[in-house]
Amino acid sequence: QTMFSAEGDSQQSSSGELLLKRPNRFRWDYQLPFPQLVLADGENLWSVDPDLEQAVVRKLDDSLAASPAVLLSGGRDLEEVFTIELVKRDEGLLKVYLAPREAGSDFQALCLGFIDDRLVRLELVDNLDQVTRIDFSEVVETSKDTCVLSLDGTKSFVKYIGEAPSSVSALNSKSEEYSHDQILEILDTDEWIEPTSTS
Repeated sequence: QTMFSAEGDSQQSSSGELLLKRPNRFRWDYQLPFPQLVLADGENLWSVDPDLEQAVVRKLDDSLAASPAVLLSGGRDLEEVFTIELVKRDEGLLKVYLAPREAGSDFQALCLGFIDDRLVRLELVDNLDQVTRIDFSEVVETSKDTCVLSLDGTKSFVKYIGEAPSSVSALNSKSEEYSHDQILEILDTDEWIEPTSTS
């Protein structure tokens, strides 16, 4: 995550991990440059500063519905909370520009950047024209709806680009790495495909 001034100067960078569970649950765990936790439990939004030993709790209601993390965690329908201002291709991304419908929002615009159907960037323009850019990497989908299992339910796979995500490196049991073509070959075997009956 990088914050830019209204003039376009980089002011602050931070990094961490975002976990989402729909609807209205997420854990945004900042690790650098200092630890901070933003957590939604479905009813409340918690902001925790470990260094100050301080936590702020707000009700997760309509006033927070347009916040980026709540948007990503699928609590409200996108068109209910935002108007779509513009869709264009730029910097190799399909960019969708949104404006909050509610007056008094903490920000004036939001831009979602996609490659194919995958969200790779989120940009937030606040009321002082400062831009916060969040680049998503090491995205892992663990929902049962996106998980592919072998027929006996004992094997699955994780697709990633570049270095193995920490969630994969931490596994106690895992196979060797495979290329995309090798995975397609594996998925085409009897271990993964129901045999077709012949008459």
